[in-house]
Amino acid sequence: MKSFLVTGAGGFIGTRITETLLSRGHKVFCLVRNLARAEHLTQMGAVVVRGDVTDPVSLRAVMEKPAFGEGRPDAVINSAGVLRSRDMARYYAVNSAAVASMGAIARTIGTKVVHLSSLAAFGPSEPGKPRRLGDRPSPVSVYGRSKLDGTLALAASGARHCVIVPSAVYGPRDRDMFFFFKAVSLGISVSSRPPRFINMSFSEDVALAVALAAETDRADGKTYYAADPKEYSWSDVCEIIAAAAKKSVLRVIVPDFILSSAALVSEKISSALGKDAVFNTDKANEMLRPAWTCSGVEDTQKDLGFRMTDFADGAAKTYNWYKENHWL
Repeated sequence: MKSFLVTGAGGFIGTRITETLLSRGHKVFCLVRNLARAEHLTQMGAVVVRGDVTDPVSLRAVMEKPAFGEGRPDAVINSAGVLRSRDMARYYAVNSAAVASMGAIARTIGTKVVHLSSLAAFGPSEPGKPRRLGDRPSPVSVYGRSKLDGTLALAASGARHCVIVPSAVYGPRDRDMFFFFKAVSLGISVSSRPPRFINMSFSEDVALAVALAAETDRADGKTYYAADPKEYSWSDVCEIIAAAAKKSVLRVIVPDFILSSAALVSEKISSALGKDAVFNTDKANEMLRPAWTCSGVEDTQKDLGFRMTDFADGAAKTYNWYKENHWL
């Protein structure tokens, strides 16, 4: 049994990572800002610790000794991240500066960091020409640029580390890709002209990749893409979900200006309410790119020893979860 500290454990991916580590027999400490929202982590069997990744003093204290009588964890797993914010500085505080601090502390105390990055940090691709690990990063959003800064800062820190890079993450409890499942439940297959392509990353695969990378020294210093290597258009995604749901769907092409306008309206309404927009211009800018695909997943599967879930299988599992939990 090893011990791991998970940051961002209360989020969608962080919760899944925590579940996976616990199921593999490890001791898990979860760093959270709000203890009131972490009851589900305690119920799983994790030890919840209050702290803030943007506070270097707090972060160092937890990384050195996550709980009374405990030594430093075998690895720190960073799944903390800001996906959307009205405050641009917030992206960089969490996605970049906090990761730099984490790397510096890890190097000093002699532990390892497994960092959950994003394909948004590396940039879009072209249809039929997936992004390779050696390609020059070209993020197109504030989120992507902040994630790239954090990933580079970790590499420069001198700490032992591994970077896991998912693409479009979906799975039980996810609210972002849920849009496609909801559209299918309404009989709609969302499409674009020209078609846009993505790789799909099942949350269980991402969590397992993180766990395996944390458990072994073989992953140190490496970056791994974690996604189903097949390329899917938006309509492919909807039609595969429809097959799992046994539903007929009508293909609807969503014009680019509708996406852009929806993002602007969402931002204005959310700003008036004092909230972060669920769908914003930063995200619309990403969605309007021709493709978000990556190659090299075979290396991930070979080095870490597991096979990525085909989207058809993951979609069926996710759809059933949404139905059973009355999301659809």
